[in-house]
Amino acid sequence: MKLLLLLAAASSLRIAPAPDARFRLLVDKTGLLSGKTHIFEFSGYEGSIEFDAANPERSSVNFSVDAASIQCLDTWVNEKDRAKVLATARKEMLAIEQFPRITFQSTAVSGTGPFIVRGQLTVRGVTRPVEVNVERKAAGAWEGKAALRLTAFGLKPPSAVLGAIGTKDEMRIEFHLKAN
Repeated sequence: MKLLLLLAAASSLRIAPAPDARFRLLVDKTGLLSGKTHIFEFSGYEGSIEFDAANPERSSVNFSVDAASIQCLDTWVNEKDRAKVLATARKEMLAIEQFPRITFQSTAVSGTGPFIVRGQLTVRGVTRPVEVNVERKAAGAWEGKAALRLTAFGLKPPSAVLGAIGTKDEMRIEFHLKAN
């Protein structure tokens, strides 16, 4: 009977886009635009969670994002400027033609909820360790966030107008994903 309970506690879940799910990247501005935040959302992603409720440390996550699915949701810029921001993100920052996927592979899970998920994040072919705070919600939803530095992935924060407008080195990832 104990073996059946342990087997029931572990589950394989598939992460896929859903109407109320989102995967976002937030980048704060500096200089004259300090206080403003670029909001980028990715509509294309997939992944899997091997979740062991009885022993969360045995759990794992594998997640992949289609870099070309990025959209800029900024409402504080006009359409022309939003298109420029998106073009810079696609071509210069993500280089989507050369690096079509952003990937994360967990290496350790700790906690009993919320969880700390440590793993390897690959952006533009550069892999770095990251830590993601994740909380299991009702109805197959998982929410989380992480902070990382652009420079850790070999990226220079964009600036304009001789540096009077810039981008912070730190960016935030926030998500509300569905896994069934």
